Amino acid sequence: GARTRWAGIIAGLVLALVVMVAGSAAEVIPLAGLAALLIVAGSTILAERWPHVIQTWRVSKVSALAMGVTFTVAILLSLQLAIYIGVLLSLTLYVYSAATQIQLVELVPTNEGTYKEQDVSAELSSNQATILQIRGNFYFASVYALEEKVPVMDKTRGAIVIL
Repeated sequence: GARTRWAGIIAGLVLALVVMVAGSAAEVIPLAGLAALLIVAGSTILAERWPHVIQTWRVSKVSALAMGVTFTVAILLSLQLAIYIGVLLSLTLYVYSAATQIQLVELVPTNEGTYKEQDVSAELSSNQATILQIRGNFYFASVYALEEKVPVMDKTRGAIVIL
């Protein structure tokens, strides 16, 4: 919170005085100062983001678990390892949710020349074209989720499916 340029000069002079008077103790001061700075910065960020932490805890238990694991690794092991683990957990959770949260809707033509959405029927109609639309992130990992949503075609003959 310095207000003038003199603050830097005064801080430098005080540091030089401390080094001259207590030179051996001055070796420990930078590490303690850095630790204090990290604690203050971390607690300030946590205090400002506390509503987001509570919201994450309430909305998604899996995301809350990832947050807790990352925090625990940061406290017990190292900050660098916590960053790696946090990024890896977040990426894994995103890929899983993107792969499983797809929707399949049927588009049915209306008399006005447009289409309306409706839930996909349990079984495809024979000798009829069906238009299905996939909603969400569709890639190789979501094939299994899509397979569960596609209508049964066991007894269907002559049907056309348009994706």
